[in-house]
Amino acid sequence: MHYRREIDGLRTVAVLPVILFHGGFTVFSGGYVGVDVFFVISGFLITTILLGDLERGEFSLLRFYERRARRILPALFTVMVASVPFAWALMMPVELRGFGQSLAAVSLFISNVLFWQESGYFDTSAEEKPLLHTWSLAVEEQYYLLFPVLLFFLWRTGRNPTVTVLCVLSLISLSAAEWGVRHAPTANFYLIPFRAWELFAGSICALLARDGAALKENGLLGGLGLGLIAASVLLFDSATPFPSLYALVPVIGTVLVILYATPSTLPGRLLATRPMVGIGLISYSAYLWHQPMFAYARLALRETPPMALMSGLALASLALAWLSWRYIEAPFRRRGHPWLPRRWTLFTASITGMVLWTAAGAVTHEMNGFPGRFSQAQVGGFVLNNVTLREESWQPLREIANDPGYSVQNNAFDRQDWAQGDAPRRLLLVGNSHSKDVFNMLAQAESATRRFALSRFGLSLAEALLPETGLLDAPNYKASDTVVLASLYFERDLAILDALIARLQADGKQVVVMLSGPVFSGSVATGMADEVILEAASSGPPPEAVWPELQRTVNERFFADQATTQAYAEINARVRRIAETRSATVLDRGTLACDADTRRCNAMGPQLEKHFYDASHLSPDGSRAFARQIDETGWFDPVK
Repeated sequence: MHYRREIDGLRTVAVLPVILFHGGFTVFSGGYVGVDVFFVISGFLITTILLGDLERGEFSLLRFYERRARRILPALFTVMVASVPFAWALMMPVELRGFGQSLAAVSLFISNVLFWQESGYFDTSAEEKPLLHTWSLAVEEQYYLLFPVLLFFLWRTGRNPTVTVLCVLSLISLSAAEWGVRHAPTANFYLIPFRAWELFAGSICALLARDGAALKENGLLGGLGLGLIAASVLLFDSATPFPSLYALVPVIGTVLVILYATPSTLPGRLLATRPMVGIGLISYSAYLWHQPMFAYARLALRETPPMALMSGLALASLALAWLSWRYIEAPFRRRGHPWLPRRWTLFTASITGMVLWTAAGAVTHEMNGFPGRFSQAQVGGFVLNNVTLREESWQPLREIANDPGYSVQNNAFDRQDWAQGDAPRRLLLVGNSHSKDVFNMLAQAESATRRFALSRFGLSLAEALLPETGLLDAPNYKASDTVVLASLYFERDLAILDALIARLQADGKQVVVMLSGPVFSGSVATGMADEVILEAASSGPPPEAVWPELQRTVNERFFADQATTQAYAEINARVRRIAETRSATVLDRGTLACDADTRRCNAMGPQLEKHFYDASHLSPDGSRAFARQIDETGWFDPVK
């Protein structure tokens, strides 16, 4: 294909906003759209190459995947190698366990699936994942697993039918994204069905421009394209529903630049300048390096790094990118170079690397993040391994159900007539994993158990009225006098909350709505308490005389972190309004967890036992501590 310098310049337009967005530069609040620009560019370039092969009769899947391996894997594996020692030094066990999962997922190009299951892209804890950004590589490789084969068969029908089919597929994918942003926002962000239309847009560009029919000089349209990209970078933010129809702004902008910003136009000349092309050439390596550097800075400080540091790291990522491009990317991409010159040696090395990384990730996961690295942390009731605390928190319900796999939802046991305790009235807790926390808490609170026998039905509240969940037909629902909605609430839950409360009340149930408890940032929940205790234990277990001070330090830091939970505070306010409109009883879990007068959260006990094992869930010690607090304060008394 004919080399177009302005396309490399467009890569710069894509990568710099992403770096600045991840660095926390708020003026680039929509910098994440740089990934969408990359998707369109990638679809255009790869399809152009494939079309050239098809026209010459040289189409070969083996050659295509060889080019992809040479392009993607050497620099990716280098960044992964460089990330490991920092992860070992800076991460707490639960964080290292998650890092191990990401190593395996990245090597298999399914990291988008992993991160979809773990969290949202805009979560605070996501900023501390060194390999989070590889989700976009996974999307691209999943696209290129099938697209060359699809194009091979479509091309035989001619250009126009091929364009038509790709346009139809694009519309289906875009429609899925518009649906997904409302009903499955995290999946919508990460998964290929909701992103494919952006790559298809680039592929359609390649087909339209193949015979020069659409590749015309038009500085006005090219400039409009750059303006659309800039507008989305500066005006979009984490609250923008994305990807959705909003994503058309940067995608159409990129399409206009590709088709109309030719070298003879002003936009094309700007993109083809030496600095723009230079950064564009190293953009892949820059994309790979920046996120690990930012994540490890956040993990090292356990707080938001100063912008001066993030600015320096952004520049350092470009310097590393040049070295990576010069000495890793470029040599490996040249077939015939002494480094893996033949196709089969390249494939063998690639598969070996993928197997080794998968094995390393699996071992790290199975070893629970190697908590033995901190063997000195035997202090009072302190437990370093948050995975252990999580599993212990599920144990009471698993024992009641006699089911070691009992978990958040879809439990057959929940559909039976069961209750813990012999009190005269029945209380059913309904909700996601937080209903497990409330069950553990109330089961140890005498003020609750003397009045109610407790049961639980685990599900997402957004699905509570769906017949297939079985809630409304479950014997333990029908036997209940009181239903407590206990969840961490999401936007999709609020959409049906009023109807849900109305249905429960129509069935004769007393309805209690528990607001979400606090949600702390990932660095606090999985690292702050551990960091305080480990630092105190660095020269040996600290004496009991200093334990109160360590407890105070942890609890004050948790309280200070509440500033990160404002989004949940706003959702809680809406939940309260809906519940009070229906005259449902409202209980605020936040008042149990944090005290504005003392400016402390009940996050660590006097024996240095942790009350949270992650950003919001209670440990077994936390459940006991909050149960005592319930009895002492009468918090549960409004439930009659």
